Amino acid sequence: QLKALNLSRSWLMVLMPHITSRIHRVHYGLLDEDAPSWKFEPRARRHFAVPFVGKDAPSDSSQFSHPDVVIGLTWLSYRLCGLRTSDFDTAMSKLLRQQRNEVEVAPRFRRAHRLYNAWVSAANGFVRGGIESDLTDDLPEEDVATLVLQESRRERRRAATTTFPSAQSQSGPMSA
Repeated sequence: QLKALNLSRSWLMVLMPHITSRIHRVHYGLLDEDAPSWKFEPRARRHFAVPFVGKDAPSDSSQFSHPDVVIGLTWLSYRLCGLRTSDFDTAMSKLLRQQRNEVEVAPRFRRAHRLYNAWVSAANGFVRGGIESDLTDDLPEEDVATLVLQESRRERRRAATTTFPSAQSQSGPMSA
C-alpha cells in the first residue's frame, strides 16, 4: 500500500503538472491514420502518444522516453480525440472473436455480449433486445471496472425518473 501511495503522490506532484502543461495536437497527440506513413510506423507510434514539433505535425521518429508520461499523454489524447476508426474496428473484431470462442454459453450470457452492452450503455445508448441484468460476478476485474460506469448511469436514470412528493403534500416541522 505504501508503494501505491508513493506512486499516486508521484503522479499528482510531478507527472500530472507536466502532462497538463502540454498542449494537445501541438506538443503531443496520436498519429493520424490517414497519413501516408501510417503503414510504415511501428506499433508503439501508432497506438501511443507521440511528440509533435508544431500544430498537427508529429515528429518523424522520436517518442517519449518516460513510460508514465507516455501512459498519461496517451490517455489524455484518447480522452480528447476519442477512438480512431481503426481502434474501433480492432476493438469490435476482438470482441467478435471472443463472442465466437464462447460457444458453450448462450449468446446473451456470454462475456463479450455483456461487455458490448456495457460499452453501449456507458455511451448512453441501448441495445435492442438486450437484457437489463447485473451478471458481472464472473467477469474479470477490468471488465467490472468498465461496468461501473454503466451502473452509475443506470442509477442516474432511475433517479431522474423517480417522482418526488410535492412540498405541499408534506406535513411536519420541516414543511414550512
